[in-house]
Amino acid sequence: MGKYGVVGYGGAMVKDGVVFSDMGGSGSAIRLISRNGYISTIAGNLSRKGNNDGPSTEALFGGIASGDSRSNSLASGNGGYYVADTVNSALRFINTSTQTTTTILNASVLRTPNSLAISIIDDKTSVFLSNTGLHQVLYIPTLSSPVGQVNFTSDPFFVPGAITVLPELSRAFIVNATLQIYCWSYAQPGSTSWKVSDPRVADFGRILTTSSDGTKVLYVTSNGSTIASLSAIASPTASPALIPEKMIDFNTLVIGGRVQLFFERTPDSWYILTTTKFMIVSATPIQPEDSSSDSDEILSGRHRGIAAFPTEAFPTEAFPINDSCLMAQAYHWMRMDATEAYNTTDYLNEFLIPPNNSTTTLVYGDMNVSGWCGNITADLSNDHTILILTFWGPRGYTLQLTQDRLVTSTWTRTRAFLESLKNSGWNLGPFCFFNCTTTCKTITAPKCPVNTESACDDVCRGAIASSVVMAAAGIVLIILMILSPSNILAAVVMVPII
Repeated sequence: MGKYGVVGYGGAMVKDGVVFSDMGGSGSAIRLISRNGYISTIAGNLSRKGNNDGPSTEALFGGIASGDSRSNSLASGNGGYYVADTVNSALRFINTSTQTTTTILNASVLRTPNSLAISIIDDKTSVFLSNTGLHQVLYIPTLSSPVGQVNFTSDPFFVPGAITVLPELSRAFIVNATLQIYCWSYAQPGSTSWKVSDPRVADFGRILTTSSDGTKVLYVTSNGSTIASLSAIASPTASPALIPEKMIDFNTLVIGGRVQLFFERTPDSWYILTTTKFMIVSATPIQPEDSSSDSDEILSGRHRGIAAFPTEAFPTEAFPINDSCLMAQAYHWMRMDATEAYNTTDYLNEFLIPPNNSTTTLVYGDMNVSGWCGNITADLSNDHTILILTFWGPRGYTLQLTQDRLVTSTWTRTRAFLESLKNSGWNLGPFCFFNCTTTCKTITAPKCPVNTESACDDVCRGAIASSVVMAAAGIVLIILMILSPSNILAAVVMVPII
């Protein structure tokens, strides 16, 4: 949780989340928003700009703190992140292992570079860089090789901007300041480029990237709310006449502003970073992420913990009215409480897969399950009076500690979520924790003791209440994180405005 400012001109979607340049306010930093909605700083300073290499806490970057900034593009590769530090006229590299920042190219070669792309084939990293101030596109086959220049003799006023690479096709796509898109076949050094579509037809706005199958170039149109595509495999003669295909259209009021970064998640869903929110958007119900890795390896060094609660406290299948979307929300808040109890997301839940509930799936603690309506469910006791949520605790935790952390948790967010449901008209029973472990399946839920609920302040209750109202209406648009305003918690489910 937290806030971010002006987003750089390009970012990276990695296993842990989205990495991007944050140039808001007086600072400039490279930051990560996790898939569970937490924001952290990788390198740089949120209150200072500058030009300094070194450890992550000492590194300083330049930045433009307002507007639709076309600067500080970032790409992932070679064990770290490359940054086109626009104001400092530098190509920087952040090594994620050593957590240090170094300068690869400086102002002796560069002038206000604003975009870059990385190609990795057979562990060989090549860098493509829009050297905007000198009207060049630079090609660095390897970091130890001389810097080459892409030839654009057909346009003497060429000012390169957004750039992306399709390594399988040996093609680079670059956008001119006139918004004309060009393609260059870098497998043939010295070859000229050719035009792709027409600026008035393509309507390029921001960010150039590629589809997961390597056949399309993707971008955001000038309205900031449409993702469009062009063929990346068309011939030089056919490319100028290409007509873009609309991939997905958003309402900026719903998604919280203009699209700054986007990444293909599945053929019909996307990770989207707008000016205020990080989210998954999908044309179909959100499905769980793949967790097909070998379970023995995943569970090695972990111990089982059981969180059990009265079924009547939830809107479950044992209740007259079952709402799978609200239950997905409930599982999310339970996992948020578990993250606090374990002080880490290094744990897993073992969910049953509806409708047969005969198979299970393991879900890591950093995954957001709030939109997995009807795709996961917890176990129940034989008489359906106890809801049983299985945890596999953090590595290094003993069996006793794995269970004790669940027992001593206050389950603050879960309680507040259920209280919000009651305030919305749900007739739910009392909530409490049962430390039944091995007997949960065979016993009947005892009566909850009379006690005071754990405190959840107004900010917490407001955020959870919002998620209840929106989840109940049906889900297509899943918000992983709302970073501004700061009083809204992670994993709020929004309803699209038609």
